[in-house]
Amino acid sequence: MLVTDLSSHEPNPKHYFYSVGFVLALLFALLDRNAEQLEFPLLLGTWLLQGLLPVTLLILCQQHLQHVPALQQQSAWLKLLLCGLSASLLFAGPALLLDVALGLDPQYQGWQNWAAAWWREVLAVGPLITVAWIAANAPWLFGFRLIRPQRSPDAPHTQPHPTAGQADTAGSALALTAEFSGLQRQVPPERRGELLYLKSELHYLLVVTSQGRSLILCNLKDAIAELPETSGFSPHRSYWVSFAAVKKLSRQGRQGQLLLQDGSKVPVSRTQMPLATALLQPHLL
Repeated sequence: MLVTDLSSHEPNPKHYFYSVGFVLALLFALLDRNAEQLEFPLLLGTWLLQGLLPVTLLILCQQHLQHVPALQQQSAWLKLLLCGLSASLLFAGPALLLDVALGLDPQYQGWQNWAAAWWREVLAVGPLITVAWIAANAPWLFGFRLIRPQRSPDAPHTQPHPTAGQADTAGSALALTAEFSGLQRQVPPERRGELLYLKSELHYLLVVTSQGRSLILCNLKDAIAELPETSGFSPHRSYWVSFAAVKKLSRQGRQGQLLLQDGSKVPVSRTQMPLATALLQPHLL
C-alpha cells in the first residue's frame, strides 16, 4: 500500500531566498545611519535593491557552479562559499555605482580610484553576502526542514502495467535505496520509499517518494544520471517522473499533464508531448 505524506511540504526556495533578502533589506533600512540624508522610502528602495539583487546573483552563481565539472564532487559547503564570493564580486560594482549616484560616496576620478573603491566595496559586502548565503542554505545541509501545511489529496493507489520492454525495471515502483547514493544520502531515512518524481527548484531538487517530500541540494541532471534509463523520463525540463507513478496522461491544447498515483500533477511540455504519448500510452493501457 502506498503511504504518501502530502500533509506537509517545503517552501519554494525562490520564495524563501527572496523573503530572506527582503527581511534583511528592511532591517538594514531601519538601522542605516544615512537615514538623515535620504527620505525613508528612497532609503528602503535602495536597500531593497541591494538586498534582492544579491539574491538573484547568488541563485544564478549557484546554478552555474552546479555544472562546473571540477566542483561536481566537492562539498556543498565549498560550493556555497564560492558562490557567495562570486556574487560579491559581481554585486560590488552596481552597489558602488548606486552609492555614488545617491551622493553617499564621492565622485571618483580615474580608473585607479574606481578600482580601489570597487575593491573596498567587495571587502565590505563580501563577508555579509557570503555568510548570509551559507546561513540561508544551512537548514537543508544540516537536515532541518522548513514545513508548512498542505491539504492532503485523496488518491487511491493502483499499480499500472509496465510499458513493453520495460517489465524488468518499470514493472514495480523504483525504490530509493543505497543504489542511488547521491539521492539516498540527502533524503531523510523516514522519507525514502518508492520514487515518484523529481522537480528542479533553483539549485535544489524536490524528491517525492511514497514516504513524503524532501528538498535536497542537488541538480536534476545529476540525479537523473543515477537512475536507470528505463525507470522514467523527463516530461518537462524541470521534472523527471517514474513510469510506475503515472496514473493518467491528459492533453491541454498542445501541452499535457500527468496525474500521478499520489494525486500530484506534472506538466508535459509541448516538445515532450509526442514522447510522453509514445512512452505512456502502452504503459497506461
